[in-house]
Formats: sequence, C-alpha cells, structure tokens
Amino acid sequence: MSEGDDGIPKQGRLLGIDHGRVRIGLAITDPAQKFSSPLTTRQSQGVEQDRIWFRKLVKEEQIAGVVIGLAVHGDGRESRQSEEARRFGEWFRTELNLPVTYFDERYTS
Repeated sequence: MSEGDDGIPKQGRLLGIDHGRVRIGLAITDPAQKFSSPLTTRQSQGVEQDRIWFRKLVKEEQIAGVVIGLAVHGDGRESRQSEEARRFGEWFRTELNLPVTYFDERYTS
C-alpha cells in the first residue's frame, strides 16, 4: 500500500474529524477514498471513554488514517480552535497509532 508525503495511505478508509469544543463531527471515506459520508457526532466523555470508543470505531470501520479539519483565519493564521484540533490529532496519533494529517477549512462550508 503506498502512502502520501503525510503518511496517509492512498487506499483504505479515512476518518474525517471536525473537532469542536463540545462535539466532534465524524465522516468516513470508502476504501478507495473517492467518496465520504457523514458518520456521527460524538460528545467527548473523557480521555478513557474516548480512547475505548475510538479504538472500537477504528477497528470496526478498518480506518487507515485520519484527516482533521483546521479552523484557519482568512490570513492563514491558525486559530485557538485549530490548536486544539492539532492537540487532538496528536492524541489520536499516539493513542491509536494512525497517521494523521490536517486540512485547512478556510474556504469550506
């Protein structure tokens, strides 16, 4: 399986994460990474409960990598929310041993 420069495999399901302070929006791709679909919204329940829940999700859905959206200001500076999303991404990479990349959400709805 080949990987991109960011370590994300070019094949296999990706988990998309929209990290919010209260809720985490999740989407998932098909194995060919051509389409994505909303999956669920999760309210954080603490580190241990989240670890258990996300491990189960990763296993059941056969997740190969993670893409986390970053809330970036119009001039390109990262926001406080994007800093929190990066911390969550590092937690995800460490706890679940998956490649994580980030996506600038500046011009998305």
